[in-house]
Amino acid sequence: MKEILSKLTLDDWGNIGNIILGIASVFTAIVTAIVLCKQYNIQKGSLLVQQSAQQPTFNVFYELVDSDNDGKYEDEILNISNEGELFKQISNISVTTIFDVSTNQIHRLLEINGYFYGTTLYQNLQGVIYKSRGHCNNLRYVNIYNRMMQNCKVGDRFYEMSKYTLIKIEYLDIHNAVKVCYFKDRINIDECTYNDIITQIVNQQDILDIDKITFDDIFINDILQ
Repeated sequence: MKEILSKLTLDDWGNIGNIILGIASVFTAIVTAIVLCKQYNIQKGSLLVQQSAQQPTFNVFYELVDSDNDGKYEDEILNISNEGELFKQISNISVTTIFDVSTNQIHRLLEINGYFYGTTLYQNLQGVIYKSRGHCNNLRYVNIYNRMMQNCKVGDRFYEMSKYTLIKIEYLDIHNAVKVCYFKDRINIDECTYNDIITQIVNQQDILDIDKITFDDIFINDILQ
């Protein structure tokens, strides 16, 4: 090794030095790229966290109204408010009323038209942003429910019925990103759960109207047969 080194000229040493400098430069470039990539990912993660925190917080709640002061709550009103950060605009709010009905071993989800129909979309970015009213909608549901309970006491047939609302809120946030929120009544759900419920509706081609539907339409006629 000493013999080899002793035979090297200044030019040879210069070439070796250039090679070493080149390797060091490449190594430095790689390290710099790795550091920059890590910094970018950290900044990107921080931005996503910041944007996630700068989102509205939607709240769904209901009101029952005794419109004629007879002690019965005929009307039900759906309200949506924003209790969180501002957004730019609401693109669309979709509301689907579901009657969840069962008899013996048969279970069905029925979409009900017109339960909420008088809709107001406010320009507010916070507080109440949406209100949808119904006329005697709660009274009609209670009448069907009471008839169901009466029939449960007769014969050996079992009946069960409940009601809930699916809500899909599409909006543009302050970062110009399109966002979607899903609710089952007041509970926030994911897109998969929302779509799964929608696909289980059995009367999508023949939606029942709240003003016309009766106990017999649901439990006696063909829907649950």
